[in-house]
Amino acid sequence: MIIGARNSGKSSAANWLNGVEEPLKKRQDAIYGKYTIDVPAQYLENASMYRYILTLAQTAVCVLFLESNQVRETIYPPNFAASFNCSVKGIITKVTGTKPSDSAVSSLLATGVKTPIGMSSFASKEAAVLREELLQLLS
Repeated sequence: MIIGARNSGKSSAANWLNGVEEPLKKRQDAIYGKYTIDVPAQYLENASMYRYILTLAQTAVCVLFLESNQVRETIYPPNFAASFNCSVKGIITKVTGTKPSDSAVSSLLATGVKTPIGMSSFASKEAAVLREELLQLLS
């Protein structure tokens, strides 16, 4: 399952994990892919929608928390990762340079993610390794 703010790269991450290239467009509903559940940002932006995120996560093996490297403020509630009964990973997208921004890292750490992973693109060597690791969780 993939959650994150607007423009954090959720649909790109879903396409990357599912091994497809579908057009990226804003959606109001959760989208089920071959390996993913792409949760709209609106579910995370409204506290009354958190229950739907938790319900969707009941069928998930792993929850990916996405945060853009350009984040100014987080929309994740504190320690939200502890709400899930499955593996949780944090990915910082759109990283330029050698390391992610301090604000993106601290945002995911406050969410309860143990070790955020910075990625410049889903086509990188690191992304290929992470994809294999995530797909292993499904077997």
